[in-house]
Amino acid sequence: MSNMIIILFRVAAIMRHLNLKNDDPYRLFS
Repeated sequence: MSNMIIILFRVAAIMRHLNLKNDDPYRLFS
C-alpha cells in the first residue's frame, strides 16, 4: 500500500510540473 501512495505522490508532482510548464506558453500565446 505504501508503494501505491508514493507512486500517486510522484504522479501528482509530475502533473504539477507539466501544468506549470504548459501554463507559461499558453499565457504568452493568448
